[in-house]
Amino acid sequence: MNFRFFKECPHPDENQRSELGRELGLETKQIKFWFQNKRTQMKTLTERMDNNVLRAENERMQCENLAIKEALKTVNCPQCGGPAALVGTDERELTIQKLLQENAHLRQEAS
Repeated sequence: MNFRFFKECPHPDENQRSELGRELGLETKQIKFWFQNKRTQMKTLTERMDNNVLRAENERMQCENLAIKEALKTVNCPQCGGPAALVGTDERELTIQKLLQENAHLRQEAS
């Protein structure tokens, strides 16, 4: 088949299919199904390439997320120097973080 024609016109009408069939010595149905199959193949190829791009982006974001989580483990409060309370933690964890900060501050005063 003429791939160049497919790139220019992936959805030929009945007249175009008949003309192409005459040029190639094929039935109109054969031309119709060839175009249908080629469109399906192209869609599958495009989806596969998009999927690969999305997988790579997902992997990159997971690595970035992990790096941020690791960095947050070592964050200190700028006021007291103790461990900083993390945004998005539940109330219990936030209370624990505040108590740890207060303990660090009291230890610093006692020294």
